Amino acid sequence: MALTSASTLQNALDQYKNNLSWDGDLTKARDALEAIRFIEMCRPQIMARPDAGSYNFASLERQARLIEAFLEVSDSTNHPTAPFVKGLCKEL
Repeated sequence: MALTSASTLQNALDQYKNNLSWDGDLTKARDALEAIRFIEMCRPQIMARPDAGSYNFASLERQARLIEAFLEVSDSTNHPTAPFVKGLCKEL
């Protein structure tokens, strides 16, 4: 699910929870990172709701760094392709 300017904090929390098992899955990692970035932009320091418990968002920055590191290594679409190198091939 892509978050938009019309999305709510609850939408971002739901997206984050739906993608907690991001390790090894590029799509889930991208979605989790998108949710974290949205939450960081719109979040209070702590949110408490009687029906959903309380959330402390302080650990999200560390989680975002872990996901970014995973994507840096695993996501081939994030890396520029190597230029073609002209070479000479000798027959052995």
